[in-house]
Amino acid sequence: MTQKGVLMELQEYHVKRLFKAAGLPVLKGDVAYTPDEAAAVAAKIGKGPYFIKAQVVDGIGCYGAMLPIGTCENGCACVADRKQVAPVAASLLGIPSWIKN
Repeated sequence: MTQKGVLMELQEYHVKRLFKAAGLPVLKGDVAYTPDEAAAVAAKIGKGPYFIKAQVVDGIGCYGAMLPIGTCENGCACVADRKQVAPVAASLLGIPSWIKN
């Protein structure tokens, strides 16, 4: 999006909130900043599978990928069991190896 020549970079969770506010359907989920918060989001969602995604605004990521359960790649993971959410989220937090600066 541009406004007066200024590029606005929105992360997925920003767009999701805008869509929801406009009355468009969105998948269940929320932003988590810690593994414990990720586990709490999973508990709120209920039954899995759970898709865990690192939010990075630089054009790198999974782009709506359909990952098989048990897969983790490009900062995204899909797990079946709620007990797996916190450890997998911990593995994605703070790992810059897949982020290009």
